[in-house]
Parts: sequence; C-alpha cells; structure tokens
Amino acid sequence: SFCAASGGWGDLHLAAATGNLSLVKSLVEKGYDIDERMMDRSTPLHLAAANGWVPVIDYLMEKGASLDVVDVGGLTPLQKALTTQQQKSVQALSGWKAKGVNVVLLSINTK
Repeated sequence: SFCAASGGWGDLHLAAATGNLSLVKSLVEKGYDIDERMMDRSTPLHLAAANGWVPVIDYLMEKGASLDVVDVGGLTPLQKALTTQQQKSVQALSGWKAKGVNVVLLSINTK
C-alpha cells in the first residue's frame, strides 16, 4: 500500500526525510507502517538513506525495515544512498547487510 497523502508524503516519510529521529520513533511506536510506500514506491528507509540520516537508518533497521524493497526506479535503499552520494548512509546500510539482514533478497535486487 502507499500513502494517499499529498504526493504520497506521510508523516513517517517526512520525519525520515528530515532526520527527525524523535518523531520517527514516536510514529513507529504508534503503529505506523515502517515500510509504507509513497507514490514513487519509496519507503521511509529510502528517504533517510538518500538524505544521510544514519540515526534514522539505524532505528528503522532495528525495528525491521526492509533493505530489499525497491522504488519506482528499481532502487533499494542502499542503491538510493549510492546514487545520492550519501557515503555515511552507504556505510550504515552496508553494515546492516553484513549482519545478514535481508542479504538474499538484497543480492537478488542488485543484480
């Protein structure tokens, strides 16, 4: 499902895109869908990765965000971080990948 708000921007997407960790935590604790899609199929993790918000990335991953989801351009959050040249995001997501989080699905989507 995707967010029906204006442009697909939900509260969690906006909080992740702006690096507002306290709001991200509050929304997730209230039951917001951590992998909710925007109209371009981006998740909050895509947005945090594209903007270099490592604390938000780490929190979303701790709470079970998916590394293997792809946006409308076919990019995973890690690939989005690479295309936006967010080296800290790349390092953080690569660290989660190395821990074995969704490695099989991630490798399928990166081929």
